[in-house]
Formats: sequence, C-alpha cells, structure tokens
Amino acid sequence: MKLKLRALLTLALILPIAGMAKTKAKPAPQAQTNRLTRVVKVWAYSKDMGAASKVKNVFKKDAPTITVKLGFQDLTGKEIRASRGILRFTTFFGEGIYDLSWEAVMPIAPGRSAPMEWKLKRANFASDEAFEKFKKTPLDKMQQTWWPTVVVLADGTQLKP
Repeated sequence: MKLKLRALLTLALILPIAGMAKTKAKPAPQAQTNRLTRVVKVWAYSKDMGAASKVKNVFKKDAPTITVKLGFQDLTGKEIRASRGILRFTTFFGEGIYDLSWEAVMPIAPGRSAPMEWKLKRANFASDEAFEKFKKTPLDKMQQTWWPTVVVLADGTQLKP
C-alpha cells in the first residue's frame, strides 16, 4: 500500500514537470509603439519649487507650485503647428508618479526645439502624497515617457497614432 501511494505521489509530481517541457514559451508582449514619438519629442529638463501669489478671495496664502520646464522638438521635415499628449513620470520600476497632460499651440520649424514652462499646483494632483512625491523626487530619479495623441502640421494635416 505504501509503495502504491509513493508511486502515485511521484507520478503526480513528475507529470506536470514533463508537461511543461513540451509547451513552448510565449513571447513577451511588445509595448505598443506610438509612431508619433518619431515626429515630436517632449521631455522635462528642470523642476523647481515656487508659490502662486495671493489672489483676493481665491488663495488665503501662497499656494505651493512646481515649475516644470519642458523641451519640445520637431523631428519632422515639416513645420508643426500644435501637439497634444501626456508626459508620464514614473519610477524606474514603472510605478506612476504623475501624468502631465500637455498641449502646445505654437509653430516650430523642422528640426528645431522650443522651451515651455508649466506651473503645477497641488490641485493638479490626485492627493497630497502624490504632490509631495513629485515635488521630492528629482528628475534624474524618474523615467519620462512621452505619449503623443495628435500632431497638427502647418498645412493642417493631423497625425494620430
């Protein structure tokens, strides 16, 4: 009886392992590539703390702000009139820190770049913790991913992913 039980247990352990050897490994899913990342490039290069000024009946005291300076570069052979997308800030492990909804309506010549500045208030963030995490984490400790949603060329052509 003991011998039969031992044989059954051994088979129960060996069969699943043998079955695994016959199955092929599935390829890792590829990240969806957005073709617009080859048309326009956006990146943050500076982040500073500031304060919004007192405004009568709006702010009772100076509200803290984070000033983010961005670079915007036209990678096409045509002039860009406008661009819209999200600049996602994450940890190096992919944990979300902040999604900056980005829109620029300004002409930019082919191959040229232009600076932009965004002032983010606490109200732009989901929580005080999210605001503090973005404020305290240096840019070189964050990964930036640019997800363009639309680019408008000077001739009116709209490019979408």
